[in-house]
Amino acid sequence: MPVTLSLSPEIQLCHGSPSDDEVFLLEEDGGDHFYPSIEKQIRHKLGGIDAGLTLCGHTHTPRVVRLSDRQAILNPGSVGVQAFPGLTVTGSPHARYAIATRRNGQWSFSHHTVSYDWTEASSHAADTGFDSWAHGLLTGYAANSV
Repeated sequence: MPVTLSLSPEIQLCHGSPSDDEVFLLEEDGGDHFYPSIEKQIRHKLGGIDAGLTLCGHTHTPRVVRLSDRQAILNPGSVGVQAFPGLTVTGSPHARYAIATRRNGQWSFSHHTVSYDWTEASSHAADTGFDSWAHGLLTGYAANSV
């Protein structure tokens, strides 16, 4: 998969940031936690990307940021992993997604949570050696945060 994908001049997709799949676009890595990036940091990580909408992920944290020039960045959250140690803690095991809608030249967003069999997902993670994910899948909290 490419690091970035352009759906149109208006819509850009990336997992982490446009230049690095492992770099958070909307957050800064604090070592054992992350914290929100300021606009200057986000712009630096965007590089020359000036799409009206950039979709990103990596942190699994649902979030919308609108920059001063009206560029919008959306992280829809995670469909499956709602917590892992030291980073993501959403507080519930629900799967997440978002819908981006453009009307009259403006982007709006709705975040959604969906129930699924997280007990089965947690058991499967534990059974396949992903013990560090099992608690987060079941609760939305990292094991070290309870």
